[in-house]
Amino acid sequence: MMMLRGGGRRGGGPVALYQPRRGALRVYGVAQPGKQTIRMAARPQQRSSRKAPLALVLAAAFGGLVLLALAVVLGLSLWVAARNTTELLTDKGSLILQLVTERIRDHLAPAQALVGSVGSAIEAGRLSLDDRTRLGDALRYTLAAAPQIRSSVVISPDGWMLSASRSAEGGVEVATGEWKDRPQIRAAVVELMRRGDPRPIWGPPLFIPEAGSTIVSFARPIYHDGRFVGAVVATIPVVRLAAFLAEIGTELSGKVFLLYGRDRVLAYPGMAAEPPAASPDRPLPSLEEIGDPVLAAIWEEGFERRRIRADLSGHWHRLSGLGAYYYLYRELRDARAVPWLVGVYFRASEVTDQIRRLRTALILAIAAVMAALLAAVVMARRMARPIGRLADASAHVAELDLERVTPLPPSSVRELDQAAQAFNGMVAALRSFARYVPRELVRRLIRTGEGQRPESRELTIMFTDLAGFTALSETLDADAVAALVERHFDMLGRCIEAEGGTVDKFMGDGVMAFWGAPGRMADHAARAVAAARAIAAAHLATRDEPGFLPLRIGIHSGEVIVGEIATRVRTSYTVLGDAVNTASRLQELVRDLCPGAAVGIVLSEATVAGLDHPAGLEDLGRHRVRGRRRELRLYRLETA
Repeated sequence: MMMLRGGGRRGGGPVALYQPRRGALRVYGVAQPGKQTIRMAARPQQRSSRKAPLALVLAAAFGGLVLLALAVVLGLSLWVAARNTTELLTDKGSLILQLVTERIRDHLAPAQALVGSVGSAIEAGRLSLDDRTRLGDALRYTLAAAPQIRSSVVISPDGWMLSASRSAEGGVEVATGEWKDRPQIRAAVVELMRRGDPRPIWGPPLFIPEAGSTIVSFARPIYHDGRFVGAVVATIPVVRLAAFLAEIGTELSGKVFLLYGRDRVLAYPGMAAEPPAASPDRPLPSLEEIGDPVLAAIWEEGFERRRIRADLSGHWHRLSGLGAYYYLYRELRDARAVPWLVGVYFRASEVTDQIRRLRTALILAIAAVMAALLAAVVMARRMARPIGRLADASAHVAELDLERVTPLPPSSVRELDQAAQAFNGMVAALRSFARYVPRELVRRLIRTGEGQRPESRELTIMFTDLAGFTALSETLDADAVAALVERHFDMLGRCIEAEGGTVDKFMGDGVMAFWGAPGRMADHAARAVAAARAIAAAHLATRDEPGFLPLRIGIHSGEVIVGEIATRVRTSYTVLGDAVNTASRLQELVRDLCPGAAVGIVLSEATVAGLDHPAGLEDLGRHRVRGRRRELRLYRLETA
């Protein structure tokens, strides 16, 4: 959107709203206070009262499915309870294994959450690998909430690592070191880099000589443009896993264990009190070295033929002199190159023959629950699909990317249909409204988070003016004037935005723009001068076209007030201050300092001082500028 003031820049005439679109200039007339000047083109379609309420659909679907599942499970449970009232195996079999597995997953979850949060922050740019102080703080804070984690580490491919570790006193210490000097860690990092997979993974157990213990680690590689730039790692000592299993074991009648693959013991309750001997070559003990003959015999020959049930991962085994035992286990394969085996074993005497009687009931119950879950998933997906489309479209709206928003289709659910119609109406209204606001400026404000309060900042301000435009416009009809101004403004806007500038406003036949806000830029003066050169080149390229007019540009750098300047009914992001007035006065001086020039560009000494390599400048000496007490040294920017 652009604003034109009739009669040149100094005129205080009526304001017209102008929108360039495919060669057409739209003038909507004079904006009068208190009167509506924008008509929203969107109007929702008539809503049908026959649409089913969302609450009724959800209640009927999910409530009915849950009721069906519960009815089946309850019926089967009552039938089974009638035959074996006190002998149910609710504390055995898959329920025990599920409980143990969930508890272990919950125990490991903080490590996954830690590396996920820190890794995402690094990838998103909220944390930088170069800012080790903030990295250390982030590692310290995330470590404080997870007592089972021994340390969290950020690894750089350059060879350094930053770690936050728990001290003996219970505090957290942050230190920097070189992972290339530590063979075990070096081998793990090299393997992680060789893997070339950005997905997180649980690494192999490592024996750390400095700590005298074995750890397991969860690593999240960080890639940028397909290149490995680092990793975030959380480590858990094996002895703490063993202590956790010992704690779980007090709640169960069996013995809990955690294997790495099938032949190495990752955690076992007895390891907490008496950790077995370990070394870099053998970080974990074997089944035989753990000192438990029952666990050592788990994979003895023929165990595949001794399955407990077809639907349960486990088998039984009769040991000479020790009796019969049941082993139940489940593999944890997610994010692991070598699966972990969670298991529990207990004496067969604790289980009676009711397993065979419960088999049929258990199969039927699982089938009923799975059918209910499948139906619920299908229904939920159908319900979530329009909401997902609404979320995707809303994301485009949040970025003001309205061109990529497609109308949401109607829905058979009343509330979803109402939401779709309301959203479509909102998007149509926003498209109408967006023609009247500087959309690129709004995007920058959203990205930078600025614009809340005015602040003092050094910027570079540019003013332009077409000399003789008023006289020329009197000889042309309205369409010709509109076409001329539109081409000129389009050229100015492209050149200014190409150098990161912000168009503040269009005034008559001129423009006011600034550099250095909303996003900060150290080279704002250089960017403004580059934009002026581009404008001069583009304008001179039209020298032979009808209606060519000399162009005057004034550029000045200085402290201004930038931010939201608001009244009770309107808010504008703009700049105010003496530097703005000075830039405007420099544009006026171009007429006297650059007589006869097709493009005259005058810079202040403050702007020239901000150029790293000033070139193509003519020193015009010191001149008095209206509104300022002391004279300013001015320069003319040479153009072709």
